[in-house]
Amino acid sequence: CATHWNVRVRWLEWRARKGEIADRFEEVGFNSASRNGEPFIKLCREKSYLPNPVTRFCTIELKIRTMKFFAQSLGWTHWTNVIGLRADEPARVARARVSSKRERWENCLPLADACVSNRDVRAFWAEQSFDLQLLPFEGNCDACFLKARPKLWEIERTRPGTLDWWAEAEAGVMGSKKSGQQFRSEYGYAELIRDVRNQPDLFAGGLFDEDPDMDAECGTWCGEAA
Repeated sequence: CATHWNVRVRWLEWRARKGEIADRFEEVGFNSASRNGEPFIKLCREKSYLPNPVTRFCTIELKIRTMKFFAQSLGWTHWTNVIGLRADEPARVARARVSSKRERWENCLPLADACVSNRDVRAFWAEQSFDLQLLPFEGNCDACFLKARPKLWEIERTRPGTLDWWAEAEAGVMGSKKSGQQFRSEYGYAELIRDVRNQPDLFAGGLFDEDPDMDAECGTWCGEAA
């Protein structure tokens, strides 16, 4: 995107919350960015437990506060937070429009305001010279625990091994915590993997078209300072 459209893309990663604002994140790049969720695991290790639908600290710390600290490091005191939610995501759009007076930013949703839909986005990418080749149910957080179970089944069936990282985190393999915790109380990722391996054809296709569950805060970035 940076090369094709000649725009500067700032790559940010969460760092342990200590010291000055600039110490709470690190600006990386395509070559130096973490590839296996290392900041996520370090955050879980610091918290001593895994995030879940009720306590979604991954979104808060890894995305929202990391961008906040970055903006503050630039000397901004108030800014516009541009969010790429579409008009056909009404529930998420409504939540995003509720700005807290305690925060330093206001949300702006230009795609929703312009009535842009999923079809419009797909038409735009069809005209470009490159594409990420993502399937309809894929997003920036490959197996987010906010995704519905059928969607996670379909992800593992289509991209075998995607759920391994999440299962290992729950098992404590990566040193994030003691084993036995789960991202969701109803099921664990190892169970989802077993389901697909035992009956792969049961989860084939058609499970995600009308699913409202999406990655938390997808497409959010810091906009122009006010």
